[in-house]
Amino acid sequence: MTTRSVPTSNPEVLLDFAVPSVLTCNVGCTFLQPLSTGLLNGWLAYLVTGESKKCGGVCLMYAIIQTGGKQYKVTEGSVLKVEKLNAQPGDRLTLDQVLMISDDNAVRVGNPLVPNAQVTAVVLEQGREKKVVVYKYKRRKNYRRKQGHRQPYTKIKVEKIEG
Repeated sequence: MTTRSVPTSNPEVLLDFAVPSVLTCNVGCTFLQPLSTGLLNGWLAYLVTGESKKCGGVCLMYAIIQTGGKQYKVTEGSVLKVEKLNAQPGDRLTLDQVLMISDDNAVRVGNPLVPNAQVTAVVLEQGREKKVVVYKYKRRKNYRRKQGHRQPYTKIKVEKIEG
């Protein structure tokens, strides 16, 4: 189940607000069948369940992981590009730098990492991003330098969040 909220200063006005027939979870999966609405601390919240078109189920759990000096919000089934890792396509990775885990029961925040938490992912491909052109120029000095850069990446698919 997931909630979607709308800020309000006058709850009575938003009680007449129509519930949308299609909502999205935190990955962008679309859900049908909104169950009910209610007020939660002055916010109108929708309780939603149903079939998801992208992840095949209800997105209940997500995690914040750190890899390559960056932080990513991931759920089971999500595909993302991270900084290049030493792995071949088809290899399984265990990412143990989990900063936060959220599920339908609670939110666990690490200090700095959540103990005994890990995210299992499979490597889909190794690649390079589109070229970024770096052009240096100084007027009236005949100084022009053109350089290109393609950042390497690893595309992974998250299979399991444990913790």
